Amino acid sequence: MLFSTKFRFQIVVTLIASLVLAPVGRALAGDGTPVGTAFTYQGLLKQNGLAANGNFDLRFRLFDSAVGGARVGPEMTAIAHEILDGNFSVDLDFGGVFGSTKRWLEVQVNGTTLTPRQAVMPTPTALFALSGNAGPQGIPGPAGADGAPGAPGARGAAGPVGPQGTQGEVGATGAQGPQGANGQGAPGAPGAQGAPGAQGPQGDVGATGATGAQGPQGEVGATGLTGATGAQGPQGEVGATGATGAQGPQGEVGATGLTGATGATGAQGPQGEVGATGATGAQGPQGDVGATGAQGATGLTGAQGPQGEVGATGATGAQGATGLTGAQGPQGDVGATGPAGSILDYRIRKTQDESVSSSTTLQNDDVIKLPLVASDAVEFRGVLIISSTSATPDIKLTLAVPSGATIRWHGEYFESTSTYASGGVIVASGTTVVLPVTANQIGMFEFQGIVVNGATAGDLQLQWAQNTSNAASIKVEQRSFITGSKF
Repeated sequence: MLFSTKFRFQIVVTLIASLVLAPVGRALAGDGTPVGTAFTYQGLLKQNGLAANGNFDLRFRLFDSAVGGARVGPEMTAIAHEILDGNFSVDLDFGGVFGSTKRWLEVQVNGTTLTPRQAVMPTPTALFALSGNAGPQGIPGPAGADGAPGAPGARGAAGPVGPQGTQGEVGATGAQGPQGANGQGAPGAPGAQGAPGAQGPQGDVGATGATGAQGPQGEVGATGLTGATGAQGPQGEVGATGATGAQGPQGEVGATGLTGATGATGAQGPQGEVGATGATGAQGPQGDVGATGAQGATGLTGAQGPQGEVGATGATGAQGATGLTGAQGPQGDVGATGPAGSILDYRIRKTQDESVSSSTTLQNDDVIKLPLVASDAVEFRGVLIISSTSATPDIKLTLAVPSGATIRWHGEYFESTSTYASGGVIVASGTTVVLPVTANQIGMFEFQGIVVNGATAGDLQLQWAQNTSNAASIKVEQRSFITGSKF
């Protein structure tokens, strides 16, 4: 539900001997008692665009700011307040809070707070005059003799305002003298107050003349009786809004006239029909494409992320087919015959990885072997580089020699995580050694020994396989080698 309001404040101020505030629609107190700080608030409430009708809960709060700020004075409520044709009127009294500081009124309807807050214009703020500062006390003047009361004379034209005299002493109240011509004479002693004459009829309101220059502040004259308020004329039609002219200079503030009683608000006219929607105009031409802006400076390079973990070594691919043997080159020249001596050294190295998977059957290594002829005695030493992607298979290996040969050898196994394995001296051909291989670690098996061959030629041959059959292969890598020397 959507609420909207149009706001109007109404305060009547009447002067009787001293400044007194009278609420709208109430008679002045005959005993001169001040009317307090209440004032009448009138408004027009619309609900969904139409004048509201029915009973509504109204709440009023006063603030020292248009938005936020602190609340000033008590909250005023009008519960189940009747609203007819959108019009309502309530009496509000926030106490003596209208000083020189501006105030804003917040209105809530059935729990919905209306926005924006309404600024309180200077008329309610005139309540502050009730506590204004008094002028200086003048020198008391002599009391004049009381004149006999005469019949009220015709009201003469207002004479010029003379300078304010000093305040004389308050004399005895004399009888009210006749109303003379309204000329400005020398101030006489106050006479006794006569009985109020009958109030004359309310004259027609004349056209408002141009505002003259403000004269000096004259003495405050006695306040005349307030005439009866004439009936309010019908609300005229709203004329077309004229063009706004240039703003003129700020004129001087004229004296505030008496505020007449507010007449009843006329009924709101019916809502006019919504006019037909006009046709949509043709789309304008496409504007030129603006020049491309300069490229912004390149941002700083972010810090490098941490080094990722090394991935597992992939399985070794199948060995390719052996290439064709190249043609034999021409026979070289026979070199000079060197000095006689024995063959001392063998140096044999693997140039590519060799792997076994899903097999525990010992097989000859493709490269690691030494040729032995009858009666050879050879000292040998070798290093095997071993790896696997799994700790399950491990590796078993042995050194085989020809029938009739004798062998003595031993070995030690190391890994990159300092795993160590060592065995005793092996004295028989084909005796196996099992090495515990850790997954994704590089292992090194170092072995050495002596072989003495019999009458049968053959090879000192490395044989190896998985100790436990597993699909993850076990590898003897390139750069593994064996060396030997005859003696």
